[in-house]
Amino acid sequence: EDLLQQTKSMSPSLGQMGDEIQKTGDAFDLAAAKAQEFRSLKNQVLSFFSITGAIQLFRQAVQSAFETVKDLDEAMTEIAVVSEFSVNDMWSQLPRFTDNANELGLSIRDVYDATTLYVQQGLNLNQSLGLSTETLKMAAIAGLDAAAATDAMTSALRGFNMELNEDSARKVSDIYSKLAAITASDVEELSTAMSKTASIAHSVNMEFETTASFLAQGIETTREAAETIGTMLKTVIGRFSEVKSLYSEGQITGADEEGEVIDVNKVQTALRSAGVSMTDFLAGKEGLDQIFLRLAERWNDLDVLTQRYIATMAAGSRQQSRFIAIMQDYSKTTQLIDAAYNSAGASQEQFEKTLDSLQAKLTRLKNAWDEFTMGLSNNEIIGGVVTVLTEMLKVVNELIDGLSGGSGLVKSVLSLGAAFVGLKAGGAIVDKILKSDF
Repeated sequence: EDLLQQTKSMSPSLGQMGDEIQKTGDAFDLAAAKAQEFRSLKNQVLSFFSITGAIQLFRQAVQSAFETVKDLDEAMTEIAVVSEFSVNDMWSQLPRFTDNANELGLSIRDVYDATTLYVQQGLNLNQSLGLSTETLKMAAIAGLDAAAATDAMTSALRGFNMELNEDSARKVSDIYSKLAAITASDVEELSTAMSKTASIAHSVNMEFETTASFLAQGIETTREAAETIGTMLKTVIGRFSEVKSLYSEGQITGADEEGEVIDVNKVQTALRSAGVSMTDFLAGKEGLDQIFLRLAERWNDLDVLTQRYIATMAAGSRQQSRFIAIMQDYSKTTQLIDAAYNSAGASQEQFEKTLDSLQAKLTRLKNAWDEFTMGLSNNEIIGGVVTVLTEMLKVVNELIDGLSGGSGLVKSVLSLGAAFVGLKAGGAIVDKILKSDF
């Protein structure tokens, strides 16, 4: 009985010992499995660095490098064709374009495409690259491609006769970015509307800041398409431009681009009813935007019939409702104009936020891979492997050429066998070299 009691008291300890032995066994099994995984990994690494792995790696890298080089060569050729540079000159600029692309979080091809469009306009490479940098920042903010952003920037700069340089481009981008941040409009909408308006607005001495503000207010208030608001402002400006032209020629009536009649006296009378004089505008002493601002300041003091009459005289019957939309909130108008004139740095602030996006990071990764593959295609180690393979295949070809006699089928079989043996022997030699120091 005492022995039985002692045995029972030892059972928990024996059970615990059994558990520990089981755990030890499991640990040995796990260690064995890890050792097998390690051996498998070692074999995979050895296989990767074997001649077969090297060929596959080289093939993938060369294919990637070929596609990248072909794509970039096309872009470089486009610049070379429209400039004094050769294609080789453009290839020598690759590090510069690559650094620029990485700073912008955009592809190398995007930088080349934007730069090409400015070179085509007669600018040198440095000017074009500076302009393209600011243009591509705007593209990143607005989600535009390089070509669309360049067209938008060019229409603004050319339309308002601004210098085609980095500072002017930054000003345009800053104003668009600031207005987009405080209105229900975006950079793409503003640039689209401006493309309809820029040239004619500049012809009546309007400022870029005020023009952009009127467009932003029109887009926000009506929520109509940017093309529609741009066309509206273009029509209104066109009517006043025609009034000025008729006045200078001593004529009273004419027609706008939509075929509606313009009466100089009626337009002047309508504005005088709001206490707004056109004298300085007709004499070329002030821009049309100043008339719009004075009219907007007095707009809410006018009765509805007077407002509609003035809108019809100013904008024509088809555009009067949209014209009213940009006249009826003077405080908003002044807020937007003040923001436009104090917008320096707005685009850079917004652009920096795009650099944290996944798209920008993936694009940088793609640029790094392109650099790697293009460098790998000239790597001395890969070049050495190519040389070994070339010499080995020459030997195989000589073996095949040395076979003679027998039927065509027999010769084909013998040739295939010789090729197989030659490649296997060559692969074994290279494998031996690659594995010897592992």
